Amino acid sequence: MTLWKQLILGLSVVFMVILIGLLWLNVDSTRSYLQEQLASHAQDAATALSIPMSQALAREDMVLARTQAESMFDRGYFKQIIVLNNKDQPLLRLALPDKVEAVPSWFTRFFALDPSTGQAFVSSGWRQLGRVVVESKPEQAYQYLWSNALRTGGWIALAYLLSLAMIMFVLKLILNPLYAIEHAAQSIQERRFIQIPLRPRARELARVVRAMNDMSRRIAAYLDELMSHAEGYRRQAMQDELTRLDNRRSFDMQMEDLSTGDAPISSGLLMGVEIQGLKEINTVDGYQRGNGLLVLVADTARGVLGHRARVMARLGGASFGFVFSEIDKDEASQMGARLQGSLREAMGSYAHGAEVLSFSMGSVTFSGRVLRADLMSRLDMAIASAGESGLNQWHELDAGDGSHDAFGSTGWRDLIQGAINEGRWSLFGQDVLLFADGGVLHTEVMGRLIDRDGGVVPAARFIPMSIRHGLMARIDRSIIAMIIDRLRASDDGLKWAVNVSAQSLESREFTGWLHAELKGLGGKASQLAFEISCFGCHQYREHADAFMKMVREHGAVFGIDRLGLAAYSLEVLRDLPPDYVKLEGELVVVAHEDAETMQWLHSLITLARGMGVLVIAQGIEGSEQLHALKQWCDAGQGHYLSSPGVLD
Repeated sequence: MTLWKQLILGLSVVFMVILIGLLWLNVDSTRSYLQEQLASHAQDAATALSIPMSQALAREDMVLARTQAESMFDRGYFKQIIVLNNKDQPLLRLALPDKVEAVPSWFTRFFALDPSTGQAFVSSGWRQLGRVVVESKPEQAYQYLWSNALRTGGWIALAYLLSLAMIMFVLKLILNPLYAIEHAAQSIQERRFIQIPLRPRARELARVVRAMNDMSRRIAAYLDELMSHAEGYRRQAMQDELTRLDNRRSFDMQMEDLSTGDAPISSGLLMGVEIQGLKEINTVDGYQRGNGLLVLVADTARGVLGHRARVMARLGGASFGFVFSEIDKDEASQMGARLQGSLREAMGSYAHGAEVLSFSMGSVTFSGRVLRADLMSRLDMAIASAGESGLNQWHELDAGDGSHDAFGSTGWRDLIQGAINEGRWSLFGQDVLLFADGGVLHTEVMGRLIDRDGGVVPAARFIPMSIRHGLMARIDRSIIAMIIDRLRASDDGLKWAVNVSAQSLESREFTGWLHAELKGLGGKASQLAFEISCFGCHQYREHADAFMKMVREHGAVFGIDRLGLAAYSLEVLRDLPPDYVKLEGELVVVAHEDAETMQWLHSLITLARGMGVLVIAQGIEGSEQLHALKQWCDAGQGHYLSSPGVLD
């Protein structure tokens, strides 16, 4: 229960007890007053009746006595009138039944009126003839007491509601700084070091706010410094100094990963631009103008392709390369046409007088697993064909399909949908080991499709077609459902990690289902970790942020996979601080052989660990790699440490 609810509930109970007590005292005091009035009324009536009754009894005229008693009794204010002789024997008795109208019976039980009787002696001279006993009827007193209780209760209820509203308003003023502190504490826990804008008037809260702001400021400044150093090392290792695009080293690593990695893209485009005559410009006009031309081409490409390209690089000299993922042929043609037109216009305006500046542009579409060398060879052929066609020309080629030609797109779609509907999946797991003690951090789960003949289809073959046909959210749901079933059926405490695709992040149906499943798991949700690729986090930033908060709400863990190669890696790490990161396997491999890449890797790891993020190295394939990474990373994954195996 929140502090707000506890305070409201506590103060409400206190006020309610006080007000109910006041109501009780008011009603009880009114009851006592009415009871005294009834007794006084009965006594006055008995005294008044005794005088005429003495004349009637002195004459022994009972008719007159009854007439006199009934004349008083018929007014309706008396419960009973009794006339007794001098031996206390009743001579006359008039009585009404116990009946109270318009008043609840429970009220008459709680606040019972028990008025005493009024008595007066009847005498003639010195001779005592008897007594008159009168008891007032309490019905009207009960009705007055009930209406008074309702009026008083109404005013007290109104006072309670007004007091409650005032308490809520005051508590809101008092607790607003606490809410801001709580939000800041949660943000710090999520590795977001924000400032609290409120300045509480209460001295104690103001001190807490100042202390938290100072701590956040210091940590943020420290991380900014680390990030600045890391960005500098990345520029040194992965960026072309002149154009600020990626360099050839970064391009090759990312192309290797995209074309032959564990999760190749379903439909990609490799585009290249070759500037003609750069050597002549450098010779005639100097390197400064030649460099200006290269910067112009880079800026033009960045303006046209920057929002869509996954990799933008200067390959060396006058060559540029651009890579796109999940792009169809129509969009690829539009991108190429726009770049061709923009470059023609930009270079035309940069030319001096009759000087002619030109370029050749080629593009290659591909999908699935394709060797990088084959792609680059096809790109060279496309650029050469464009050059032979004339100035500023663009030529397109198709590198073919590395996975799907034999089966066909429709066949793959039917196979995948059948596996989803029939639950034909096999789970493989690979342990992630902690370097400190060799224990298992978690087991990463990978799904393999089982075809109609019982054969196992690797993810690298069916994932690209699943992305093409928009089936990834359904696949992720099937795999995660199987893992959740294992969790429910076992109390072994094992932890599992699973990759979530970018398509799933966009699916409200998927995230809604996962939210309900994690809520149903209760404490066991902490045994699950969900990973999103660095590219997915960058491309779907808002969805990734919402997903991260959702899984953490239920106690699950959030991780970023394949971090380090992309230019936006640092940005993603700071904007979406995860519980752990997995370094890009290709980066780990190259860093072992290249000092600059290793320096960039070290700075990235230092930043992550400075944020309290667990760092996992992927692709460890030998003892030398393990020894080099052990001193920097917290855990590792790879065939050298643990081979993937079928989960029982």
